[in-house]
Order: sequence, then structure tokens, then C-alpha cells
Amino acid sequence: MNRLCFLLMFLALGMAGACRQTDIRTVAFAVPQVTNAACEARVRAALQRLKGIDHPATVFDLAAGTVTIRYDSMVLANKNIEHVIIAAGFDANELKADPAARAALPPECRGQPAATNAPPTSTAP
Repeated sequence: MNRLCFLLMFLALGMAGACRQTDIRTVAFAVPQVTNAACEARVRAALQRLKGIDHPATVFDLAAGTVTIRYDSMVLANKNIEHVIIAAGFDANELKADPAARAALPPECRGQPAATNAPPTSTAP
């Protein structure tokens, strides 16, 4: 009986170690207003609060307006990353920046005003 319990416990522990612990993904996010080092620094600071991002592997392409982020999807989702970026005052993919956060950005990071997240309204008579 003790051998059976020991064997079952050993198998259970072995199976627990086989479960997926991480799921590393690399995703490029469109951040069109991030066009200079000051804007990049603001987004980097906002991303620092998130656990699960490989911060040294984060790459900004200022000319293309993208940031490529390597993260563990078992810890956070790409929507979490998008929401941190829009809370910092920048558009992220199809999501528009928080207007209050955008207004608080330094002039070199404001660029063009962000559109609202509301659906477009018809102007036809």
C-alpha cells in the first residue's frame, strides 16, 4: 500500500512539472505617435510596471512607429500591454490614447491629436 501511494505521488509530481509554465511571444504593436526618444522613454517607463515582459528585448522602431515586445502570455495578454500604452497617452494598434494622458504629454510627444474610440458618425443629410 505504501509503495502504491509513493508511486502515485511520484507520478503526480512528475505530471505537474510537465505542465506549461511559460508561453513566450513576440508581438509588434503599432504606436504611431512614438517618434522620438522622449516618447520612447515614456512608453518604456509605463511598460516597466508590467511583469512578464522581457524589457531588455523591447525594440522601438521610431521610423515605422512600432514597438516589438517579447512577453510571457501566461503572465499577461497583449491587451494588457495595449492598455498600458494608451494610459501613457499613445495610440496602440487600433486603440486610441487616453485624452487626459495625451494632454499631459510634453509637446514633442503630442503630435497629431488622437481620435476618439467612439464609432464614426455619419455626416450625410
